[in-house]
Amino acid sequence: DILTVKGDTEAINTIMIKFRLGLLPLEPIADELRNNLVNQEVGMAEVLVTPKSVLLGRNIKLGNFFQRFGVQLMAASRNNKPLTERDIEVKAGDAYLIRGIWADIEKLNQHHDNLVICGSPEGMSRTMTNLTYKSYIALFALVLMITLLVFNIVPGAVAALIAAGIILITQCVPLTKAYKGISWISVIMIAAMIPMGIALQKTGTATMIANGLVNSLGALHPVVLLGGVFLLTTTFSQVINNSATAVLMAPIVIISANTLNMSAAPFMIAVAISASTAFLTPVGTTTNAMIMTAGGYKFNDYLKVGVPLLILFLITTLLLVPLIWPF
Repeated sequence: DILTVKGDTEAINTIMIKFRLGLLPLEPIADELRNNLVNQEVGMAEVLVTPKSVLLGRNIKLGNFFQRFGVQLMAASRNNKPLTERDIEVKAGDAYLIRGIWADIEKLNQHHDNLVICGSPEGMSRTMTNLTYKSYIALFALVLMITLLVFNIVPGAVAALIAAGIILITQCVPLTKAYKGISWISVIMIAAMIPMGIALQKTGTATMIANGLVNSLGALHPVVLLGGVFLLTTTFSQVINNSATAVLMAPIVIISANTLNMSAAPFMIAVAISASTAFLTPVGTTTNAMIMTAGGYKFNDYLKVGVPLLILFLITTLLLVPLIWPF
């Protein structure tokens, strides 16, 4: 076993003599040391203390293992300066470097009122691996999928399934890990909204909305209709999931384009862009809701930043989409 310790020379010599340990030079085992500290099972992450955290004012010790969270506090900094003292009084904005099992680090997201994790532990755990021949197999599968899509050899879903099959058959990703990587919330939500989109078509609601867009905006100019589609879609995206918004808007814009004998491509692109512009409210996406409490933001803060950003997206879409995807 290799133990990694930190301290002054005298203390390290004392522990070596007491427990009859040998000393290994750091450089020859640099890669092994790094793999021991950060790998696909165990890793390190930075967390920030929120302004309204219940931890404010408490004293914690560097190096302590917090059994409640399953992580160890490795280092701390305040105002971009490292804290070297053993006992630390927690203050808002403190940055802590923690180490533990990736799953335990991920669980800290449940305490977003008190702590905010920088980055995605789940995503970081997937990247902590050395390049092997399986890495090149995965790269080949990605290039193959892109090739099949670009040259329209097979439908997009089939191309994705072929790439996924190669990854699973060659064991680039274990089947259990691939199963855990599926976002079931998105799968269920999209599956539930597809019947909603069909219902809009069957009941005539989509046709009614499409006719309203065509009669009011389509008669003016296709770009005006494109702007209307953008604004209608972004309105939905402020309160519901972007995937669900795209599923709901798809039949409406397709009927609108067919009524005017125009290509549906530019309108669908506008839907894809505007469905991801949930900048105005904290309920449009889970990310907005998570940082609202952590950063102490108010509803108006989203409007202050979101409105100019939304206008920028709208202008860019109206200028570029018709050029790249003509009507």
